[in-house]
Amino acid sequence: MFGGYAQFVSRPESYWIKCRRDLDLDQGAAAMWPCATAHRIVADRINARMNDNVLVTGAAGGMGTATMQLAKLAGASVIATTRYPGKTEKLRREGANHVVDSSRDDALQTIRELTRGEGVDAAVEYTGAPELMRLCIDALRLGGTFCPVGGELSEIPLRVVDMVSKELNVRGIRGATRNDQRVVAELLEKGRIVMPIHAVLPLAKAAEAHAMLEGSSDLVGRIVLHPWDA
Repeated sequence: MFGGYAQFVSRPESYWIKCRRDLDLDQGAAAMWPCATAHRIVADRINARMNDNVLVTGAAGGMGTATMQLAKLAGASVIATTRYPGKTEKLRREGANHVVDSSRDDALQTIRELTRGEGVDAAVEYTGAPELMRLCIDALRLGGTFCPVGGELSEIPLRVVDMVSKELNVRGIRGATRNDQRVVAELLEKGRIVMPIHAVLPLAKAAEAHAMLEGSSDLVGRIVLHPWDA
């Protein structure tokens, strides 16, 4: 819906989900949308299971960190990519078992070595960058699943030979279901997932928040805006 920066929003009663009164509002605001969508990706679109290897590009954003945490809860091992060395330790704290510098020429080789030459079971791509989409496709094992989420490209750099040689699966994602939202609310209440919050700013500093998102080399997680703060 439109109105993400509104101080008040009117929604039908059926849209609301009950949660404990002591649930942190910043966590609820920061986690619900990315974690619910990530839950559908992990549980339904890539069907992550124990001992799977899952590659996540754009891992430092809200969707990326949510996907890493939920994949880990499912028992998977997570490989995250980043172009910024300053994000490595933060990504490890948020669930990455391994962090690969995607700007290096040997990024694919490194992923292959981390999976004993087999490739990853699933790759979730959040940036929309053609080179990272291609990295995901090349890194998949036989029968692996590619889930492209980010960007607005009209085409995926996918070849027929990719489908034939790897029996590749491509799974789309429209968004979270009501059940995904319910599960995430319960996980938040139990403290089993925690969304990293890089900064909390008043709504008047929304432009500063956007600049931080676009220009920071160490930002991992989300920025929360408080419409009630001056």
